[in-house]
Amino acid sequence: MRDLIDRLENVIAPLDAEVERSVWDACVDVSAAHDERRIAAEVSLARALGDPAAFAEVTQALADAASEVAGSDPDAGILRRLELLRDTMAPHQLPLDVAARIIELGTDIESTFNSFRGEADGRPLS
Repeated sequence: MRDLIDRLENVIAPLDAEVERSVWDACVDVSAAHDERRIAAEVSLARALGDPAAFAEVTQALADAASEVAGSDPDAGILRRLELLRDTMAPHQLPLDVAARIIELGTDIESTFNSFRGEADGRPLS
């Protein structure tokens, strides 16, 4: 189980870090290039989290761990890491083209919000 957890975390962690960096850049410096980088990063993460085989492995490992701990002293850390992986991966179990479209639409909305500059009496406020 530890090998499965470590393998998935080693794939997901750098992708998640890149998503966070790209979201930050897209928010503080609105540009098409930053939006494209963000979309690419989020789609890569969605692909990893949406992997049905990996999700099945996590789900099976969690079920196995639950049955093994009946009457024994469970490794709470392992159980918790498996639960976190399952809970993180579950919402991403959809076709990648659907996930990509959701990401594109969300990025477009946030880009519009982040680039809005209010005006008062015809003068920009920021």
